[in-house]
Amino acid sequence: MKLLKLLGILLAVSSCSTEKLSLSPISQSINDSKAIPVNLNTFPGTFTAKTGIEFYSAELSNQISTFPRFQNSALNAEVSKLKFNVKEYVYAVQSFNIVGQESALFNIEKSYRKIQQLRKYLSTPEDEVINRYLVRIKSNISQLESLKKDTIR
Repeated sequence: MKLLKLLGILLAVSSCSTEKLSLSPISQSINDSKAIPVNLNTFPGTFTAKTGIEFYSAELSNQISTFPRFQNSALNAEVSKLKFNVKEYVYAVQSFNIVGQESALFNIEKSYRKIQQLRKYLSTPEDEVINRYLVRIKSNISQLESLKKDTIR
């Protein structure tokens, strides 16, 4: 009986004092003396307007390429128009075509309003999905517009 108590106490003490093995690459690189030091002062200067335009244009392209299909055919038709207009906007931004940007932006806003009207006919999960995509598209366009204004100054 004393042997069982001793084993129980020994097990409790050893299990509480043992740390878990961390397999995270971040914690290994922090503890690794051979890790490459990173100079954090170099990052802010490397993000230029051109880099931002490329990044947000790529984000928009990815958004429209992964846009799902819905059960509502009228909504799918309007989403197709939105996709086309976003593509036109991305091409105009990349080629610095201001007239094309304004035209595509006007058409995007028109499609966006129609989609907002058609959202009331969707089920809750579909409404959440389309809302997530629309918000991301709108935020990426806003970022591109702000970069465009920053480059004009």
